[in-house]
Amino acid sequence: MTAAPFSQAVEAVAGGDEPGLHALLQAHPGLIHERAAFAHRATLLHYVAANGVEVQRSPKNSPAIARILLEAGAEVDAAAEVYGTRAYDTTLCLTVTSVHAYLAGVQANLVDVVVDYGAKLDGVADDGAPLGCALLFGYREAAERLVLRGARVDNLIYAAGLGRTDVVRHMLATGTGTDGILRRTDDRAGRFSFPVAREADAREVALIVAAMHGRLSTVRALLDGGVDVNAMPYCRQSALHYAAYTGRAKVVEELLARGADRSVADMQMHQTPAQWARELGNSAIADRLGVNR
Repeated sequence: MTAAPFSQAVEAVAGGDEPGLHALLQAHPGLIHERAAFAHRATLLHYVAANGVEVQRSPKNSPAIARILLEAGAEVDAAAEVYGTRAYDTTLCLTVTSVHAYLAGVQANLVDVVVDYGAKLDGVADDGAPLGCALLFGYREAAERLVLRGARVDNLIYAAGLGRTDVVRHMLATGTGTDGILRRTDDRAGRFSFPVAREADAREVALIVAAMHGRLSTVRALLDGGVDVNAMPYCRQSALHYAAYTGRAKVVEELLARGADRSVADMQMHQTPAQWARELGNSAIADRLGVNR
């Protein structure tokens, strides 16, 4: 039995079949606005992000696939129902939080493509969501590409994650940069999630994000500015957990020198920083931390 045109187009997107996708769109132009029958109601463009849909593959030519869809009239900022947060379920936000796009090495280039076609850099609600998503999910290159294209860096957490140490020092000294931060309205903040946990101290989250992205001088500035090295703004997760997980060896050493507690187990994964490190194969860091291997 021949698959329906939309399903064929999804396979063409996920498989990087440019001629096949062109042919399907020419034969069925309405496909560009059609939505999947699944609960996520994704358009074909959402499948390029390979995040939260039933087919998650990122071919090396994903940027070219995205251009084909956008040239055919895909709505660049259309919202899906992928994670129940429509303002963040756009192709741009889904792309900057996609492990498949990251592993395929196409994440930053996909950012360029959708921005070229008018995606709102600061989010459909003009609230900075794309940059926040990239930073809090740990995707450094995607975050840097967003800023290169013009995304705002208007709070302490974003400045810390991008390594803007002078800006962070100024914000700490003046008590600025903590207003207008997007906050969750529920208690579901976790290891990698956005928006920021609703009760979390912004300075403590800034330390975690700086550690996650390996911003050593910014980590030092935050610690020098009075942020507790063992701060755990949510789920008993510390900067040491995140630096260990993402393999930031120099940050790990700085945190240890400042008195970071390597024995704390978080409340979500129930693991120490050493166990977080080992999860991604950062064996040298795990051995250095040496607790609950």
